Amino acid sequence: RGLASVTLPEGGGDADVTVRLQPVGFIRGLLVRADGSRVPAGRVDAYKGADWLGVSTTRQEGEDGRFLFATMPVGTLSLEAWDPDTRQVGRAVVQVKEGETTEVTLTTLDKGPVAVTVTQEGQPVLRAGIRLQYRGGAALAFSTEATTDAEGRAQFGLPPGDYHAAATDPITLAQGQARFSRANNQLETIPVAIALTAVRSLWVTTLPPPGTPAG
Repeated sequence: RGLASVTLPEGGGDADVTVRLQPVGFIRGLLVRADGSRVPAGRVDAYKGADWLGVSTTRQEGEDGRFLFATMPVGTLSLEAWDPDTRQVGRAVVQVKEGETTEVTLTTLDKGPVAVTVTQEGQPVLRAGIRLQYRGGAALAFSTEATTDAEGRAQFGLPPGDYHAAATDPITLAQGQARFSRANNQLETIPVAIALTAVRSLWVTTLPPPGTPAG
């Protein structure tokens, strides 16, 4: 596997291109839940650093939960999995060796409680809309929404990862945001506070230039 770029001369002509092939390996794995059951309709994305390398569904070789990657670059790669049925994620780091198949089992990570509180000027906001956005790899993103109760709170169950939270008061349109993370096996409730900033109105009056006839 290799990649090269070339600029062709104006008006046509020939260009010599040298492509240096890089060593590759293979990944073969299973995606399972915490109870050991296989994930039949999931996906697994592969990355090298921040570069996305490809995706595999979890129904390869006629097996539920089975995923495959061919011609992966040699070195340290990260895998990020998604189970759409339980809305859980899984992660792993693998070492790919030249000409070899790396076997790996990915387990989705259980959800944990997150409590978001929305206030404005120190007072809880009723029925504020909250949207949480999962900030994983470039290929995987999901969101979930809820509204706050009379205490300005909303409860979520989220898998480990980094999140962006945005809240809006449906009456005043005041907005606020926060970022937070949930670690693996973090069972205690994570508190997230969002303070809304009031929206101000700006009225503009346009006047004609001096000397313009009225009409």
